[in-house]
Amino acid sequence: MKSDLRRKTNRHLAEPFPEDPVLMSRSTCRSLALGLALLCFFGAVAFAQSPDCGILQGNASTMLPNFAGSLPPSGDNTTGQGSSHLYVLTQWGFARAPVSSPANPTPYNSIVIGNEGGSGSGGIIPIMCDCHQGANTMAAAQGPNGAARFISDWQPADQGGEPGDNNFSGLPAMVAMTQDNGMIAFGQQVELPDTVAPSGRIGAIYTGSKYFAYLPVKGNGVYMADMTSPTGKPIALRFNVENLLDANYWMGGQAATFLTLGMPRTFRLALTTDF
Repeated sequence: MKSDLRRKTNRHLAEPFPEDPVLMSRSTCRSLALGLALLCFFGAVAFAQSPDCGILQGNASTMLPNFAGSLPPSGDNTTGQGSSHLYVLTQWGFARAPVSSPANPTPYNSIVIGNEGGSGSGGIIPIMCDCHQGANTMAAAQGPNGAARFISDWQPADQGGEPGDNNFSGLPAMVAMTQDNGMIAFGQQVELPDTVAPSGRIGAIYTGSKYFAYLPVKGNGVYMADMTSPTGKPIALRFNVENLLDANYWMGGQAATFLTLGMPRTFRLALTTDF
């Protein structure tokens, strides 16, 4: 009796779990293995990923020069097809810095073209209109030894009107220049049939001997400007011809008894400059 009880007890201890086989097909095994693998992968990613998972490429920053103001919405900047300088569009002009240390361009030098009333910026073109930003787009072309030309549109030209108007605040485009690695200097104003088209982008190239710019003008196609030899003065030269064929015509009249004869061929030369 004791022997039977011992055998039964030993059998019970030796077989704690029933031996019921679980049948699994190959597809079930594959699905289970794939699920475990995906679980491990996403778990590792979630563990390693921080809340800010962007890759920080650089954290150096340099202050722009005084009177750089609020940068335009476009935030335009370029290297001017070169590798030695960075060109930045500011609120009323341009800034440039060498990129000998690409992570931290410095030092900047600049030119302020628009002279907004009360700013004390010493800008070159008086801003007479209710305008608070000069340009919205720019382009630069760099030649040898750091010499460069850069050009921008000029938004005050749209609000300020024509030369001679009380609110005249400049022509539709502005050019600046550098000689070698020197400071930025004013180039000249550029006359166009109209202002640069909204959202238009300007192009600039150096051909090996000359600097050219290409400006998309509202309703007038693309205009070319030769920036090779700017005058260095805020001067605008305008030349118009009225009645080119010198035809006889009536300008108008009053009732049936008064008529006005049209102007003969007329040449007009206008020179606008600031001192």
